[in-house]
Amino acid sequence: MGALHVSAVIDDPELRRLYDYWAERRGGRLAPSRTDIDPAELTWILPRLMLIDVADDIGDFRVRLMGTEVAKEFGEDRTGQRFAEIDGVENLDQVFAIYEQVARDCVPHYERERPVSELRSYRGYSRLMLPLSDGGPGASMILVGLAYFGRRISDG
Repeated sequence: MGALHVSAVIDDPELRRLYDYWAERRGGRLAPSRTDIDPAELTWILPRLMLIDVADDIGDFRVRLMGTEVAKEFGEDRTGQRFAEIDGVENLDQVFAIYEQVARDCVPHYERERPVSELRSYRGYSRLMLPLSDGGPGASMILVGLAYFGRRISDG
């Protein structure tokens, strides 16, 4: 899904605001660079952000930053973990495929989900994945914004 198609379906106002910020920083390029993104301008969404380092192999993608609200949802702070070190997620291959696509094609991805898991209960979420580029053919990092809705199944 190209950038224009993604922007048309973002239904969460904070993720729409993040997308608009990213698009403004991008200018006429495929994607902005990491240095174009100023965390001081994103304080309103920092707890719901992740920053992912892209590598040649999906297992070597690394969580550079995990916001406090995201860490709370996952039940742990995965900052510093390689994707190969993440366990306990049933649909990890599917999730990894999306990260690989965003990295390879350097295009945003947006989805709204209500995951169902036998391992744990999740709230629904909207996830916006925004590539960052150092000028190479693909993304060098992925900025991920999350918005949660509903209650965890275990919350009753």
